[in-house]
Amino acid sequence: MPGLGPQPPWLAMALRRPRFARLVGAEFRKFAATISDRILLVVGPVAMIAFGSLACTQNVFEGTWQAQILPLATILVYGPLVTNCSLVKLVSGEWQYRSAQPTLLVQPSRLRYMAAQSVVALALWIVHALIALVLYSLLAPPSIENRDVQSLLGLRPGAVVATAVVGALVAVAWALIIGLLLPNAAAALTTYLVSVVAFTTLSGLAPNVAAWFSPFRIPLAVAAADDALPPASTYIAAALLVGLALVAVLRYRKREAA
Repeated sequence: MPGLGPQPPWLAMALRRPRFARLVGAEFRKFAATISDRILLVVGPVAMIAFGSLACTQNVFEGTWQAQILPLATILVYGPLVTNCSLVKLVSGEWQYRSAQPTLLVQPSRLRYMAAQSVVALALWIVHALIALVLYSLLAPPSIENRDVQSLLGLRPGAVVATAVVGALVAVAWALIIGLLLPNAAAALTTYLVSVVAFTTLSGLAPNVAAWFSPFRIPLAVAAADDALPPASTYIAAALLVGLALVAVLRYRKREAA
């Protein structure tokens, strides 16, 4: 029986199990691989700081702590849009390159690639939460100093931290889920941006409806900033987010080459 011959180089590399730290390093390098990626990484934090400054200084606080938390929640929805778009591009764009598809298809532990990309998302989560907390801590208190009310930072610091942490987590998780679901960068970016605008618009027009499925209402519920909504709506919105994440992971595991 004739031999099958040597394995092609790409197959040998795909079957070799790389160290996880090496995978993480590769994902971070891909995150800033092109000039457009680097531009987004520079513009992203600047845009978040600019938007956060506007949200905190232009907001007319009503004096209640519920109203005081809204600028922080707003920062965490729109502030990270640029850098989250980079994350969507990183995750979804992988499958557009046919040279990379054989490696992804043959790799026996494809989820390790997803876990490495999740480390990038984790880094973004921490950076976004810290930027939002610093901006809010510096800019929000002066906006209410002329009112006879106590700053939320002094009244309920835990609510501020919880809103920042959960809000940044939800925003990054939504971007990661969209990137995993759609293996096309253009389609994923469009879906991500349209969905964020749609969720926030619906939250303004029909908050009682959006609360049942919009992930961006979860941070307000964590801070107890929307007492009019039933607690069950938050649990259902969180369950839908987790369920969609599981669907995204399953699709990623079984995806075929384009």
